[in-house]
Amino acid sequence: MRTSIKTFAVAALTVGALVAAPAAFAADTTVSQAVTSGGLAASVAGELAGVTASHTSQSSVASFTLTADDLSGTAAGWNVTQQITELAYDGTNGTNAAIGAANFSVAPGAIIANGGASTTGVAAGIGGSLETAKKVLAAEVGSGVGNYTQTIAATLTVPADSRVGNYTGTLTTTMTTAP
Repeated sequence: MRTSIKTFAVAALTVGALVAAPAAFAADTTVSQAVTSGGLAASVAGELAGVTASHTSQSSVASFTLTADDLSGTAAGWNVTQQITELAYDGTNGTNAAIGAANFSVAPGAIIANGGASTTGVAAGIGGSLETAKKVLAAEVGSGVGNYTQTIAATLTVPADSRVGNYTGTLTTTMTTAP
């Protein structure tokens, strides 16, 4: 009976040691997260007021709101340019009555950084007559990540004796990566 007690005691100690001190186990897991580019986007909203027919040139003035959004995730810098086409006449009072693109000009104004963005390194462009593309807003390399709003004063000079009717042109606003 002594032998069986000793065997039982040794077996109990061995099982107890296995239960009390389990082997250590560790595993490494790699965690990764992709961040994809949302790109660049710009848009403008605003409308010119109508004018009454006149024998002298008139200015139709409006305040446009430009929105520029850099979700590229690169901080590579960017430029926003604007250009307009000739404003075609679509009335019934004759032909060849278009208003030239040179008659449309813009003056970029104050910049507002939205949602925690910073205006450091973001600057208004020079604007001017939009028969050729003009830079209205820009961000230096390392800047411009975020959403921005800018007021742009727009002026259309309506020539003297312009025909009664509607004049329509396309204002193209382009945002491109640029240092």
